Amino acid sequence: MVFEHREPPHFGAGGSDELNDIIGAAEYLLSRSDVEPKRLGVWGGSYGGRMTSLALASAPQFFATRADYAGISNWVKMPGMDALDEAATKIAFESSPMAHIDTWRAPVLLMHSDADPNVPLEQTTDLAMALRNKGVPVEYLMIPDEVHFLLRHHSWNVIFNATREYCDRQLKP
Repeated sequence: MVFEHREPPHFGAGGSDELNDIIGAAEYLLSRSDVEPKRLGVWGGSYGGRMTSLALASAPQFFATRADYAGISNWVKMPGMDALDEAATKIAFESSPMAHIDTWRAPVLLMHSDADPNVPLEQTTDLAMALRNKGVPVEYLMIPDEVHFLLRHHSWNVIFNATREYCDRQLKP
């Protein structure tokens, strides 16, 4: 069964049309008089982390910063993607934040678990290195001995507290 209201035609590695939802939300928020444009940030984890990266890289005019836990930064380097044909590989890369590093301007907080079996740690370390090479401020937090879905309550607290502290420093006047 296809859920047309949930997945656009060119979803995920097939084009990332779902980015339009984030841009639409940002446009709405920025149209409000009670929202300060220089204080709009975006946060996400896993697939949502990929979307926050893609939003910041593809639509830098909307966001002042972002925080990401275990986001996918390059579809082509994800397990199982090596079977794509050349055209699909090109679209998958273009649907990745790594394809848009040149337009990325805002500082970021990147977080990842070192024992993540779902999203390889290199997805975050490669992104951090590419951004630092471009001169984008990057803060990096690795959660030791933890998996993708964070099994320990303490790990969730670490992620949420780091995100709150980071956003407070980046977004407060």
